[in-house]
Amino acid sequence: MSNSLLFCQSLEQCKAATNKSYCYKYPLDYDILPKYTGVPTDDEIKPKEKPWQRVLYEMSRKGKHLYEAVDAIPSPYIVLLLGAYFLLGYLTQLVEDELPTPLRDSDINRDTTDRVSEESSWRYLYEIMGEEPRVCGTEYHLNKTRDMKAIVDRIAVTANQNVRTDWQIVTGDYFLKSAAPFVSYYDRASNIAALLEGESGFHGNGTIGSSILVNCHYDSVPYALGASDNVIFCAAMAETLARMSKRTKKLKHNIIFLFNGAEENPLQGSHGFLQHPWSKGVTTLVNLDSAGSNGKATIFQVTDPRILSAYKAAVTRPSAQSLGEFLFSSGVIPSDTDFRIFRDFGDVHGVDIAFTKWGNLYHTRFDRPEYIRPGVLQWAGDMLLGLLTQLADRDDIGHKVPPAGAVYYDYLNWFVVWQSPALSLLVDAAAVLAALVSTAHYVWLVGPRLSTVRELAFAVAGRVAALVVGAGVAALVTLLMVATTVQLRYLSRPWLVVALYWVPYLVSAVTASHLYDSWRSRKSGLNRSIRTLQAMTATRVVLTVLLSVSMCVPSLATARYALSVPLLMTSVTSLVTSSVVRTVRLKAYQHLVLECVVSLPCVMFTMSLALRLNALLLPTVARSASANPDLVVAAVNVALAAVVSAAVHTQITTYNINGEQTDQTTGVFVSRQDAYTTERVLQALKTKGIHLNTRTDFEEDCERHVYCNLPLYRTSFARNLARGLFLYTGGPTATDPPAGLALSSRSCVGDTCVYSFTMTGTAHNLITLVPSEGVTLTAWTLSSPASPSTQWGGRPLYVIFHSVATYTEPFEPFVFNVTLNMGAALSGAALRLSLHAHRLHHPHQYSAEYAALLHSMPDYFNVASILTFRNNYVF
Repeated sequence: MSNSLLFCQSLEQCKAATNKSYCYKYPLDYDILPKYTGVPTDDEIKPKEKPWQRVLYEMSRKGKHLYEAVDAIPSPYIVLLLGAYFLLGYLTQLVEDELPTPLRDSDINRDTTDRVSEESSWRYLYEIMGEEPRVCGTEYHLNKTRDMKAIVDRIAVTANQNVRTDWQIVTGDYFLKSAAPFVSYYDRASNIAALLEGESGFHGNGTIGSSILVNCHYDSVPYALGASDNVIFCAAMAETLARMSKRTKKLKHNIIFLFNGAEENPLQGSHGFLQHPWSKGVTTLVNLDSAGSNGKATIFQVTDPRILSAYKAAVTRPSAQSLGEFLFSSGVIPSDTDFRIFRDFGDVHGVDIAFTKWGNLYHTRFDRPEYIRPGVLQWAGDMLLGLLTQLADRDDIGHKVPPAGAVYYDYLNWFVVWQSPALSLLVDAAAVLAALVSTAHYVWLVGPRLSTVRELAFAVAGRVAALVVGAGVAALVTLLMVATTVQLRYLSRPWLVVALYWVPYLVSAVTASHLYDSWRSRKSGLNRSIRTLQAMTATRVVLTVLLSVSMCVPSLATARYALSVPLLMTSVTSLVTSSVVRTVRLKAYQHLVLECVVSLPCVMFTMSLALRLNALLLPTVARSASANPDLVVAAVNVALAAVVSAAVHTQITTYNINGEQTDQTTGVFVSRQDAYTTERVLQALKTKGIHLNTRTDFEEDCERHVYCNLPLYRTSFARNLARGLFLYTGGPTATDPPAGLALSSRSCVGDTCVYSFTMTGTAHNLITLVPSEGVTLTAWTLSSPASPSTQWGGRPLYVIFHSVATYTEPFEPFVFNVTLNMGAALSGAALRLSLHAHRLHHPHQYSAEYAALLHSMPDYFNVASILTFRNNYVF
């Protein structure tokens, strides 16, 4: 039986047309209509009214028009509306990309202390960067360290305030707990530090007073100039130091400007600075890094909310999203910064700030100054100068505070909102409550009956069904693109994800929703205005369920605002729209315009989140070595729409327990970095007429040998070994002295034996140790505890990353001892050990064959070339 209402000019006409007895005359006879809450009764309507009474009646005639027919909006206007939303997305992108006007030296006085000059910052950038990669342990890195020291010394000489400078050279080690843990040992890491002395200064006993630490790194990866990662912030720091040093009045606290010389090594310079006497006075931290090249750098990790308060007061175009903190802590973004070292090893807390836009250039040869847009250095310098000035004059910065989390976000770079986790949970609960109130208001408006609730439930089901249909169509389109085109072709043009993923989802979801709504409208008889309010309410119900579930997951605390803020906004605005619709008879297009206008703040907020998330997501997925990265990008973008290569020239040598060579393999190992690495390299070689024996399957080797018997630079790269490509060629040019590891001595007392090893070779090395069955590694000479990094073959696997972080000639041998509890292995093999010796930036030592291979690769390849010797030993 149909429940729809048919409006006719007479009851007889209606019954004749439908043969039904529950038809209503049009215009409506309100005596026979059901009584709805908030709708005036017939007693309130006087048949003989005076004109002034009629005016009052029209003003109080709330709701009756909701049951009168509303004309449909022509389809072209719906298409026009969709185009308007795309235009809104473009405008949001313009807001995101807006940068300040660069200032030249002539625009400000040379002694100005409240503004920076982008022109001056560019001079610092070029002086710090130089013309080659600044790889730790290379001679060029040492030269640029000297230049960095000269820069801060030059600033100190011309300063009005006391500026102390220091070149720290430090040795140490630590155990880095990560997804792929290892011991990091650094020999003679270099840091350049400059201290702007405040009123806290130095105590009479020589110890330092309260100090703010601001950190950048001037070293780079082997295949990039590192203009954005991280010279851009080092240049901003140098300009900020120069400006602040011209002050005529001291700040309350010292500021330590740390130019870190070993971040890419990884994270060794920051750990080394914790041994510096100045580090003992640090009360808070501003860490500066980069995963992109442009835009406004974003706060994405916070453990000291005092800095958020200062940032909010000092920065006029703020950028902060705690969603980034969730992505880092959950491992979605498999990376790390010095922030972690200061937090975990120094109990130093603060904020982590990084560039994220144009992440496709990050750690590539395209990380060059010509790709940095005008205004980026101006924003970075103004932000840093304002923040440090604000911080250094706050009384509450005079002491450390325990680490505290925060939930924070900016609204279109206009202002920052931040809350404690407890307050954020209350805000989330308030958003849920507001959504429930708005839902109850809708039910009251339509009429608190079972049919109203039932129709709302149908609407919720329709919303879910439309989402499923939209996601299904987007998935089919993505699978078709994966099968027929090149994945991630939009990497340098992230706006294309809208056309590729958002449009298929939105068109199919809206179509499914329209068909479902048409079906239900014939059943319910509700007019378009009520159905619009019903659909919006259903959407809030879905969001309410999602937010309520996420509130039960503590790890989502820093990301829940992505749901709660839109939900709170839409709940509040729904009370406005429903009240207007109830009070005033609106035409269909007027109601549509009203809904669009009040939704603008929420839509722009969600679009801003989507733009920033994609800026982080696309480069991360591109480097994940996933076979189908498009599927990951599609899934994330559908969710957003619902809410609105490395080459290693290597030699692998194996020795038996008697020290005799038993096997040697030479060639080029190409690590899989994306979905196309292997096939594109083979295609390039074929095009150039180069024919080599190759191998691509290493699954069995990974079962039989530690790290597949392949060269490995860092443990985090191990996941890509099994699917790599090996080209059989001649070996790399030998090191002098040869890379190797020798057993210097072995002494035993009872079941305990001490092995002493001497390693020679290169500035960067990876050492793996696997005790034999029944043997236990109990200690070593490193200061870090002898903790296994992982398991291999049922046995603990110990990994040491070793580097000589400042160039010396020749490299001194590395000597270390290992203590073993032998058990029953006193007379047999006790330890399997491998040495991976790497030369990271030595193009002048390429063999002719290897150079020809590199030259045969297409121009768009970003080749990270390493010369490696892997030696396997049994002791």
